[in-house]
Amino acid sequence: CKFPILPVIDGMVKPCSYSELENITNFETCLIQYTQSGRLFRGTITEGSEKRSVIVKTWDFFLPLDRAYAYRPSKFCDEIELYETANVHPHLAKLSRYCCDRRLAVVYDEELTTVLSDVLPADDFGWDKRMNVATQLADLLAWLHKNKIAVGSITASCIMIDKEVNIKVFDFGYICNRVNEDSVIPLDYVVGRYPEDVSKGMFTYTPSSSSLMFHIIHQRFPIIVCVMHDM
Repeated sequence: CKFPILPVIDGMVKPCSYSELENITNFETCLIQYTQSGRLFRGTITEGSEKRSVIVKTWDFFLPLDRAYAYRPSKFCDEIELYETANVHPHLAKLSRYCCDRRLAVVYDEELTTVLSDVLPADDFGWDKRMNVATQLADLLAWLHKNKIAVGSITASCIMIDKEVNIKVFDFGYICNRVNEDSVIPLDYVVGRYPEDVSKGMFTYTPSSSSLMFHIIHQRFPIIVCVMHDM
């Protein structure tokens, strides 16, 4: 990790050991889904007589080695640095702990019910709900932009959503915590991954500089979000 001293965030978020992480989740049986750099697991934190549900996200390294693995330690550090600024935002999963002992992982103080990609195809996920999601996501992205933080590759599978249609983003493909006029960010990362639905010919994708774009189309298809910054 690039930090000379492991940071304590908000006076509450602290590093945890790998043995503590193993007490929070079982990596064999609690898998929820794969993420852009690893996996997501259900977990439980026990404090005295109280227990609360959490989710654990890992940055994984498997054999055979892949070139993409070289960037994962720095991406892990970038996310921890992001939370030094953004851990209070209501549409961002709340960081509880993080681990860089044998495994790179973070613990979010959230109970995952479902992800946006699971509900988007539903017939009852109509226009009002989609606009609600788009507005919340725009609020988060505008706040990050105001704080000179650039993010990329936010897809529907990166966003948890509850029954009241409240969202929280828990995964990013790219984070740059210090954006300024001299910043050079690869365009592919700023735009995000090329949407799978575009490659299948389901609809078109039109990026626009310095804007938040929401393609909210027929209720059977997803929202595509594009965020770009002039550099």
